[in-house]
Amino acid sequence: KNIKGTSDAADDLNTLMQIEITDYTLRDTVANGSTPQKKVIAQQVAQVYPQAVTTNLTEVVPDIYQRAEVKDGWIMLATDLKAGERVKIITEQCAELYEVTQVEESRFRVAELQTLNVEQQTVFVYGREVNDFHTVDYEAISMLNVSATQELYRLIQQQQREIDALKSQNNALKKEVTSLSGLQAKVAQIELALQRMNNIGLT
Repeated sequence: KNIKGTSDAADDLNTLMQIEITDYTLRDTVANGSTPQKKVIAQQVAQVYPQAVTTNLTEVVPDIYQRAEVKDGWIMLATDLKAGERVKIITEQCAELYEVTQVEESRFRVAELQTLNVEQQTVFVYGREVNDFHTVDYEAISMLNVSATQELYRLIQQQQREIDALKSQNNALKKEVTSLSGLQAKVAQIELALQRMNNIGLT
């Protein structure tokens, strides 16, 4: 490790406050279930804390996730696939990646379709292969949270010291007010005594 120094906790707190926590469910309910997730979105984290995100990974994403019929060598499904892209297709026999060779408005072809052996049958089009898949390093976010929590504790301690100082000032002012009240009472007594003496002198 090449230690560069202690992290800037104030900056870490500011960064943490910009990370959005999102509620979502995963598209691939077969593999992942339908349990709601409360996590971060890698693309959003990459904008504010890029060191916690790994990018440009190759992965298949379930962005289509639909059944489709196969007719005359075509997969009958409208998609935004492009020729040259690779798509994962699942049959009863296998789940493989195939290169898209031709796309029309409501259907597309893939290379080596004959290997699917599903002519006039149904396939499940899972999704395409992407080269910009993002993953989040949750340990990095956890450490950011530790630093931010330390900064919050420092701020709380500072505020507590300021509150204690204000309390001390307030107590001191109360004592001064009490002293002034006592002094005013004594002055009033003296004035009353002087007034009585003047009245006696006049009679």
